[in-house]
Amino acid sequence: MAVRPPPRAPHGKQRGVALAMLLWMLAALTLLVSGVVFQSRTDVQLTRLYLDQARVQAAALGAAHLLLAEQALAASSGELNSGGIFAREYELNGLQLHARAVPVGGLVDLNLASPELLAVMFQYLGRLDANDAEQLAEQLVDWRMPPQVDVAADVAADSAEGEEPALIGNGMLTVVEDLLRVPGMSRAVYDRVRTAVHVEPGGQQGVDPLAAPEDVLLLIANGDAGVVDTIIEARRDTSVSAADLPGGLDPLYLASGGAGGYRVDVHVAQQSQPPLVQRIWVQMTGGQGGVPWQFTRVLPVEVEPRLAGEGRHAG
Repeated sequence: MAVRPPPRAPHGKQRGVALAMLLWMLAALTLLVSGVVFQSRTDVQLTRLYLDQARVQAAALGAAHLLLAEQALAASSGELNSGGIFAREYELNGLQLHARAVPVGGLVDLNLASPELLAVMFQYLGRLDANDAEQLAEQLVDWRMPPQVDVAADVAADSAEGEEPALIGNGMLTVVEDLLRVPGMSRAVYDRVRTAVHVEPGGQQGVDPLAAPEDVLLLIANGDAGVVDTIIEARRDTSVSAADLPGGLDPLYLASGGAGGYRVDVHVAQQSQPPLVQRIWVQMTGGQGGVPWQFTRVLPVEVEPRLAGEGRHAG
């Protein structure tokens, strides 16, 4: 009796399985190649972004040095309004740059400003209502106090064993970003006021109107934009003094002089791209390489805040 061979699978079914496996492999390879291409494009774009930022920052730092050098020459020749904002235009590496040196005396000192000045800042720049602005100003004043025992809370906790004494106050703010640590402060309010404030040494309780940028003028003018425009026009005369400025500024918030530091703002115009700004904190002592200034803090390059809806008188 003859033995029959086992039945074979139809050739059509084998071809179908092979085709399905081939299609799955092609699909997997396509996804792999697409992922590699996407990652490569992302890496190229990030590299281009980092190069652009490095290019902008290098140009901004160069413009800041040029500005401070020109300011020193203008001061030595008597052409500089002492205590005023000094500004110049430059073109470096194909970039158009507008640089200005803002004396810290024209900014609100977060460590020394009065509660009233802080409240109007939070109201007119932070866009809080008057009551919320006053409460936030009080929170900041409490926060910047030297650390001390909260007597009321400590008495209430006396009955609990092992409890550490409650403290209030944290001491002076060391960077502007410390403002975000104050209870009640929001990121939105911080972003609106951060260009109007400083924590540099040698500050004062009030603001020097000759050195104040537009956003600070707006708050010491109690929100009157017309007064701000008048003051800015009057300051075009480099021989003008604070006593010669038109009225409309609240004398409660004014001071003169202040520390010898600056915040240099370098605004960088770009074709078909939003303008950028580089902010640099400068002290006029301890410079290296023979220059009479040093950069104490260089902030990251950022998009000009004015484009984010900060208003007509944004810094």
